[in-house]
Amino acid sequence: MRYFWPERAAPRGVIDFVFSFLPDHFKSLTLCCYFDHLWFIFYLLLFNLTVLPILVKINADRMRRVAAYITRHCVWLPIAIFATAMATVGRYWPLLLRDPDLIHDWGYFTYNLVAFILGYFLFVDQKLGITINSKFRLWIALFLGSSVIRIVLLMQYQESFYDAPEFGQHLIFSIVTGAHTWSAVSLVLAAGHRYLANTCHAFVLYMKNASLPFYILHWPILLILGNYLAPLRLGFLPSFFLLIVLNVLATTLIYEFLVKPWSLIQFLLGVKIKASKI
Repeated sequence: MRYFWPERAAPRGVIDFVFSFLPDHFKSLTLCCYFDHLWFIFYLLLFNLTVLPILVKINADRMRRVAAYITRHCVWLPIAIFATAMATVGRYWPLLLRDPDLIHDWGYFTYNLVAFILGYFLFVDQKLGITINSKFRLWIALFLGSSVIRIVLLMQYQESFYDAPEFGQHLIFSIVTGAHTWSAVSLVLAAGHRYLANTCHAFVLYMKNASLPFYILHWPILLILGNYLAPLRLGFLPSFFLLIVLNVLATTLIYEFLVKPWSLIQFLLGVKIKASKI
């Protein structure tokens, strides 16, 4: 992926990759600090190893009381928590201004930790999930409204959206982002419950195992395809849609012929399989 990154202007080839790029690349220890598109998998691992054991040890009755409180205020309270995370920790470590590396992105780390903990409360009290699912139309309206506002603000302020010089401005951006995040999460949960929970669709069954390999594989494939499509200068929209089609096609073919037939490769890419098959 680093080799095919657009900033590298050198001609690319197998010989150049093996004898020129690799020796220089592995001389730098900074390689271990960057995870590219796999950063969130690494963060989930940290959450499960550190935060989850603490949550499990907390008194069950106390956790249920907290979950019940969140259920009663499941619209504004999570928005306020997300907004607070961005307005405080995200003030000093702005979101999305660096590659996630667990060193300079504590704002993003905290923001995603909030989502992880809220997900745990969905497990603690099923009423929270039921309440979220019952507000499907509200989530649609809130998501569409916050999306429009956020897009307009992002177009107007661009990178300063996450690093606004004035705290009042940053607080407004934090509230909009919090509303957008929570409404998006809730909408996905409610839509999944409404349209997928009671169905046995072939596509859903297929993606149950294929989703994580697709996530891992699609980004390096995207970079490689983009490297060869960009010089063709087809225009933005043709290149965009062609890149999507070719990426989906190539990822699917690689999954079907190089991943799916081999239990060990499936295991390495996060597919749940029986241990006896490895």
